[in-house]
Amino acid sequence: MLVPLDTAERITHKFRGVFDRLLLLYPGLKYDLVQANVKIHANSYLAVCFFSAFLWGALVFSLIFFLQLSVLNASFFEAARAASPGGFLFLLFYLYFVSYPRIYARKIAQSVDKDLIFALKDLFLQVSVGVPLYNAMINVSKAEYGLVSKEFADTVRQVRVGVPMIDALEHMALRSNSDFLKKSVWQIMNGWRAGASLKGILQALVRDLTANKRQLIKSYGQELNLWVLVYLLFAVVAPTIGITLLVVLSSMTGASVSGMTFGMLIGSSVMVQIFLIGFVKSRRPVVAA
Repeated sequence: MLVPLDTAERITHKFRGVFDRLLLLYPGLKYDLVQANVKIHANSYLAVCFFSAFLWGALVFSLIFFLQLSVLNASFFEAARAASPGGFLFLLFYLYFVSYPRIYARKIAQSVDKDLIFALKDLFLQVSVGVPLYNAMINVSKAEYGLVSKEFADTVRQVRVGVPMIDALEHMALRSNSDFLKKSVWQIMNGWRAGASLKGILQALVRDLTANKRQLIKSYGQELNLWVLVYLLFAVVAPTIGITLLVVLSSMTGASVSGMTFGMLIGSSVMVQIFLIGFVKSRRPVVAA
């Protein structure tokens, strides 16, 4: 983003009423910021999003506008009309910046899910040989399980300063972005309270998470067939038919098709392909190697 956080704080203070009303449209933004570990008030973050998107849109508008005037010798109104997509880009950038905390929180959750199965297997093996749960959590916190080890390290740190084990586990479940980790911690807590066998609970959790991962991979493989067809449609079929149709219509009507029109078609096709590739990549389930 182009607007620093301290500048956003000052802007928000001057236009607090405006951003307070704008915040009503995004009731879940403050929770997304917390889950994404972004230490900023929701009002200030909206100010960052709005003015950063405005600067990006103004930059694109200015580049196209002056390119039209200096290189293509267009008139003022023609250049302004050609640069009008800058306003559309402002809206796209604003929506992307507002949704970024949710996207980032989802990436954190995926990173947790990637190593969670291995951490639970480690807990299961240690509990199976008689290691107490607290000691097993200490060992997992020192292992290389990414964000999962960090979550367990925070929980162990709370227990060391006097927080009861149940409360520390509850805090971990509440602050986590991963639904799988929440489910696992709640089941461990319930088994701890009921005096059930932690070995059986951990074994069931590992089995369920492994089956869920396999189902995600299978679903992604089936979904990928659809997105391959969509990609071929926009990357091959639509540009080819569109350009052919323009040439045929221009020969029948006598209207000329400028090089800029072809350039815009090719540019649009490339942008759509980049978007589809990024979207398909974002849909891919995160599975550890």
